[in-house]
Amino acid sequence: EWASRRVSDASLAAAKERFPFDTPETKEAYLYREIFEQHFPQKACLASVVRWVPRTDWGCSADPSGRAQKIHEKAY
Repeated sequence: EWASRRVSDASLAAAKERFPFDTPETKEAYLYREIFEQHFPQKACLASVVRWVPRTDWGCSADPSGRAQKIHEKAY
């Protein structure tokens, strides 16, 4: 997967140190956060974002893209 090639295991393990507020839980979320902060480095920008969290009964609620949600399988 694309994010897995760009975010190392060590980077994800240290995510809490780099992103203490709303820490990314997956490599994909880490990559999104890294890109966001490159474009919007001000703290006010981060505070303006509401994190979308899928329902836990959909599958993987830590997946920021929603691709891993089991409910999507029904569409195919």
